[in-house]
Amino acid sequence: MCSLYKKIFVGFTLLTIGLSSQTFPISEYSGSSRDLELIESIKSNGVQYSSDRSVLWVERDYLSKREANLLQQKIDKGIFEIENFIGIQFDTKAYKNDKIEYFVHSRREASHTITTYHPRKYMFPVIFLTWADEKKAPYIHETVHIIAWDWNTLWIKEGLAVFLNDKLGGYPSFPNFGKDLDKLARTNLRFSFTLGIVGRNGIPKFSDRKERRLFYIFSGSFVKFLYERIGIQKLMEIYKAKNTEKAIAEITGKELDIWKKEWIDSIKKSY
Repeated sequence: MCSLYKKIFVGFTLLTIGLSSQTFPISEYSGSSRDLELIESIKSNGVQYSSDRSVLWVERDYLSKREANLLQQKIDKGIFEIENFIGIQFDTKAYKNDKIEYFVHSRREASHTITTYHPRKYMFPVIFLTWADEKKAPYIHETVHIIAWDWNTLWIKEGLAVFLNDKLGGYPSFPNFGKDLDKLARTNLRFSFTLGIVGRNGIPKFSDRKERRLFYIFSGSFVKFLYERIGIQKLMEIYKAKNTEKAIAEITGKELDIWKKEWIDSIKKSY
């Protein structure tokens, strides 16, 4: 299986995508060789735990057997709850695998999937989880990306994952670390550029981690607002649409800018 992962770590393609009001450069996620090395290292020296829904590979001496079993139970429960909530099953045909693999390690870096960072793409159902020893691993967030792989616009992709991590009781993790999404969004409304790109088509580039974090917070809060107003079925129709902005208007009968104004007014009144 490791040899197949090598297909991911090739090249870097810079693209541009035209939007209704502006243009953002986008790039295909190419990962790095250290991901492949980490997979090989953990598989060679780590401990494997297998269930009906997942395979957990844990760096040796990082978690106790009890801690690893508890994490896997939470992961399996999360897979079931995500599938039922969004109405999408883990696509065993697309992935050519009937289980999601999680590589749990001690490096203090961002958790991530090994799928490509590009719309409507899927590669392998592989997730790297960090901070598990402190119960901060975003296992719900990353699993949402694997199950709901059919996406086109970054704000709704990340917004759904952030929202469901809270909604389904995942560990407190990036970007809000257990704090109220709407309250965090309200206190950062002055960051007009980041706020402005939420809801727009495409994949924006961020100047730093702070800007990315704010984008995730705004996106999670906006997705939560839309879910509460239109329900999960319509939300997922928008999620999978090729043109998200157009889909919002067609599916809800209301333009994006109107929805955003109502969302901002709502979080302003909440606190």
